[in-house]
Amino acid sequence: MVSIDQGHDFARAVAGRPIVAILLPGLQGSRLNDVLPFVDRIEQALGSAQPGAIVRL
Repeated sequence: MVSIDQGHDFARAVAGRPIVAILLPGLQGSRLNDVLPFVDRIEQALGSAQPGAIVRL
């Protein structure tokens, strides 16, 4: 799951679940073109994070 949420309430909801949450809190928009520059970092995070993890980029 990728979110531009700041992560406070979101982090509590995701913690302990069998997914990895990627947070992009500094992002100015939520359009595909806003997220594309982060794709390589998102892939790296997904490859190394454990289920239930919250990764802030």
